[in-house]
Amino acid sequence: MRLSWNRVRPRAARSSEEWKPAAAKYPRPDAGSVEFVNGDQRWIVCLGDVSPNELGAMPAVHERVGAVRASRLGSKNAVTRNLAEISTRYHVAAAPNRPFLVIPGSSSEKRDYVPIGWLRPPTIPRNCWGRRRADG
Repeated sequence: MRLSWNRVRPRAARSSEEWKPAAAKYPRPDAGSVEFVNGDQRWIVCLGDVSPNELGAMPAVHERVGAVRASRLGSKNAVTRNLAEISTRYHVAAAPNRPFLVIPGSSSEKRDYVPIGWLRPPTIPRNCWGRRRADG
């Protein structure tokens, strides 16, 4: 279960004045094949090693982290169940610190070209292949 800013945002609006300052440093752009090809924007919440006090200051995010933990604990896969202990982190963390080349994992066979481009941090790549720039 992906901790998506798009899902958290409506709940956050309920207590926006209290919520926004605490969570302002966590949303990051997330680019998958669909978003890259269509020019859409999607956001995720990257909590990493957020402290319990910080997490407690963000009720909507805390609720979502609890749902991620419950989902992981309910999995048949032992590795996924173990990940419940770190429910503020993603299973695979790919956070480039330099510009990177993006090649979508899927595209239309009707295209006369392959959509390829460069993205910059803090964008998180998802279901597309990324390659760091050699010159930074």
